[in-house]
Amino acid sequence: MVVPSLLGCMAPPPSDGPTGMTRSPIAYGTPDSTHTAVVAVLAPVGSTEIEECTGTIVQVSGGFGYVLTAAHCCNMYAPTVVVLSSDYTVGEQYVGTGKTPVPPAYPVVPGSVSYDPMFDSSSSQPDHDFCMLKFSGATASTPTLALPTSTSDGLQVGSRVEHVGFGVTQTGANSQRMTGTDTVDQLTSLVIQFDQGGDADIPGTCEGDSGGPSLLPAGAPQAQQVVVAVQSYGNSTTCSGETSGVASRVSSAMGPSGFISSSVAS
Repeated sequence: MVVPSLLGCMAPPPSDGPTGMTRSPIAYGTPDSTHTAVVAVLAPVGSTEIEECTGTIVQVSGGFGYVLTAAHCCNMYAPTVVVLSSDYTVGEQYVGTGKTPVPPAYPVVPGSVSYDPMFDSSSSQPDHDFCMLKFSGATASTPTLALPTSTSDGLQVGSRVEHVGFGVTQTGANSQRMTGTDTVDQLTSLVIQFDQGGDADIPGTCEGDSGGPSLLPAGAPQAQQVVVAVQSYGNSTTCSGETSGVASRVSSAMGPSGFISSSVAS
């Protein structure tokens, strides 16, 4: 498994992020209007830029929404706004401005951002790339996606998984939620790997898709899908050039002592 580049979450178009790398969430995907529980997670970077990642609402309790995203979306810049929309630009005006977010943008609860202590930010091939945060203002009608039951997720080599994320595509700037499906070709207890791109333009993940879900079964209605992995890293900084992606397997952080299980409301 040789996929050395973290899927960094860069500032929104037209600006590049702190590392100068452009981002391209779902390569060769299509616009998505159905995965309403997949959200944009925004964080201020200095006084002028915004870090954008993808996340998934996995629980609603007590007026709070619980969002699962990637650890490397939280360990440098703390997210402050969650956007429940198919276009995250509606939430940009609230990041780092002191303005109170108005739906479909919601404020992240101060102090609620935490990431898996087993995540190693110094590794080029990390696992346990998980972060949890809460936003206020959730209601009974706020959409959610299910987590695996304990450590059983139904994945196997050859499984078709659906990726969902925001940002730039292989053809240029974009802030829309996108979706694409491909096949798991390697699987461990900690990560899944999938091929993408190539001559067949196989849909897959790329820069800026960090924190977004891989869903099983692919193509099913949102209410029937389970978040089986969270996007972490790949082997290129451009969608058209990337041929392999890796996501942290959610089941590795489930169970009585798992980070994700311990982070959602009981």
